[in-house]
Amino acid sequence: MGHRNHVLCTSWSPDGTKFASADKNGVVIIWDPSTGKATSTIKAHGKWITSMAWEPMHLSANGVCERLVTSSKDSHAKIWNVRSKTCLATLSSHADSIECVKWSGSGWIYTASRDRTVKVWAADTTDRNGL
Repeated sequence: MGHRNHVLCTSWSPDGTKFASADKNGVVIIWDPSTGKATSTIKAHGKWITSMAWEPMHLSANGVCERLVTSSKDSHAKIWNVRSKTCLATLSSHADSIECVKWSGSGWIYTASRDRTVKVWAADTTDRNGL
């Protein structure tokens, strides 16, 4: 089991127990680096995924790395629980493709878009309009 289109970005979880890869079909695959096998597949976006970032370890519940944020050409970023394959939040207020997403050590998510803006999001709030 693997990707069926170009792999565009990858990211190690902060605890080193998971490796994520994302492709042009909008699919994220979570891999177990100790076995090299896929542990889950998430159809994350309708367009290709441009960037992704894990929640920093010190912010993770019980020190377990389960949350990943993805960004896409569809102009949305999404926060995922990779264990349950659940979308926890959709961050949308960009007018064009999001090219880069970063999760800060203080709980903020930053998105940079082709619309020439950078948005700042609180990762743990219901406000999904960006600052």
